[in-house]
Amino acid sequence: MYNHQNQLGELNIDFYCYNYKINKIDKKGNLVFVTFDPIQRQFTPVENVVEVLSRGGENLKKSFEKLNHKKLDLSQYLVMKESDFFNFQNTIDKPYIGYISKVIGDQVITQQRFMNELYLNIIGINSDMLIHYAMDTGFLPIPLYFSENNLNLQYLSNFFTLNTFNKSVNNMEACNYNGQKFPAQITFHNYYCYNEVEQCYYEYLFFIWDVDKKWISKQRVQENYFNYFNLKNDPFSQPQIYYNSTQRCGYRNI
Repeated sequence: MYNHQNQLGELNIDFYCYNYKINKIDKKGNLVFVTFDPIQRQFTPVENVVEVLSRGGENLKKSFEKLNHKKLDLSQYLVMKESDFFNFQNTIDKPYIGYISKVIGDQVITQQRFMNELYLNIIGINSDMLIHYAMDTGFLPIPLYFSENNLNLQYLSNFFTLNTFNKSVNNMEACNYNGQKFPAQITFHNYYCYNEVEQCYYEYLFFIWDVDKKWISKQRVQENYFNYFNLKNDPFSQPQIYYNSTQRCGYRNI
């Protein structure tokens, strides 16, 4: 389990960070890309994962099994040209986060996470905060709220279901940097592009968020920015963020 001191404000930690380490972070336009290093240990057998998830109930187990079957069944891949993929991405005008994974045989290896500025805004942070936090801790934040009871198992089941079918989940409970909770509708899309040179598929996952506009606030982000860096509200005292693209962030193992 992670230490709450490693959280960015009240945001939880993206569980992808327990299996991958951050290689570098790039900002291109209104997008932030986080590149992961390939996992450096043996993959956990699917049977072991199923056994662990079964402790959370039959629904959780079945939702994972359906997802795993889909990931390895080429007949279920929605394949498109890379140009069509970028055209789709350019039409999105809502907060979104995504992952790029390489499919090699029976393994799906996540290589990048990307997110737009609107997504960072609804969770109450900006790219400077994200980059500093990620390079300092090796973690990335997610805005899903996990309560003290077993509701987090339902969220995990919803995540597997989203990945299995291109559909929406309504009224997911989200949480921002300040700890404010709000409902969100999350729509999932996944597409595959075939790489002729590498002779493998690349998977592109999109989680598109639909929230009340009141949760999109530049003022809130600015206040959180100064809070995070412990600054007075003085535009001349803003820090310069530097990061080394060759630096390796801490590796987390559970």
